[in-house]
Amino acid sequence: MNTQRKTVYELRRKVLGDDPMDEDIMDIVERVLAQTIEATCPKFSAADEWNLEGLKTKVQMVFGASIQSMIDSKKIFEMRPEDILDELFLMMEKRWHDKFKEFEERFAVVKDGLKPKDALEVTDKVVEPVSRFFIRNLYSREIDSFWREHLTHMDHLKEGIHLRGYGQRDPKIEYKREGYQLFEAMMSDIDHNVLTKLYNIELATREEALQIEEQERKRRQAAEALQRAAQLAGSSGNKGSDGLGNDDGPGRAAAPKKVKRPGRNDPCWCGSGKKYKKCHMREDEAKAQAQIQA
Repeated sequence: MNTQRKTVYELRRKVLGDDPMDEDIMDIVERVLAQTIEATCPKFSAADEWNLEGLKTKVQMVFGASIQSMIDSKKIFEMRPEDILDELFLMMEKRWHDKFKEFEERFAVVKDGLKPKDALEVTDKVVEPVSRFFIRNLYSREIDSFWREHLTHMDHLKEGIHLRGYGQRDPKIEYKREGYQLFEAMMSDIDHNVLTKLYNIELATREEALQIEEQERKRRQAAEALQRAAQLAGSSGNKGSDGLGNDDGPGRAAAPKKVKRPGRNDPCWCGSGKKYKKCHMREDEAKAQAQIQA
């Protein structure tokens, strides 16, 4: 277990570090393709027995690429499994570089995160390539998620491993063997999930990015309007020591208190623990917009 923990922690440190990882991603590509081809196009089976539909589906799902033309041309039937691996690897390597080259032309990673280049400010400084930004964020999440799940599986294995003794097997040896199998399966799942997410990322076009920026501008205006309205309401009319109007008879509502809205990434005022932008921000902005229109 200590060896597994060391392996995972070293990988995580590397992912969160600053060293380029494009070559590491290509190593994962080769591993995943090799596993897929081994499962669908076994080396010692005839080509007409290969599961080409399974190969096509897997490549499409993980890499977002079609190999239908390769199948339709019958070219694949003249190839050995290792030749298929070489050709698919070159295809996916090109797809990787083309995809992130296009992203680099449209986006930049600055201190605050990913940003369209036509929305960059003079003070913005590019801190890393777009590909490294996504590798760090997506890869680390997969590692954390699968590692937590793996620890749970290992706990369950440990609880029931004594039953192996009834089958004349050494529980310690069986625990190590099955634990290693679980670990290998986890690392393979991480590989597949990381590639699936990296190869299937879609970012907004320039026009969509401008629309998003415009929506953000309107949200800021609504937030400012809400704050101004609260300030005006809080300073108008006669107030008692508690900041409310003295006349609380029918038809008179208490003057709203001055409200300071949290920032987008601050904890929400409701106490949910979520960031404000993920919780009550839209609702508050809708109320502010309604006040402006009223």
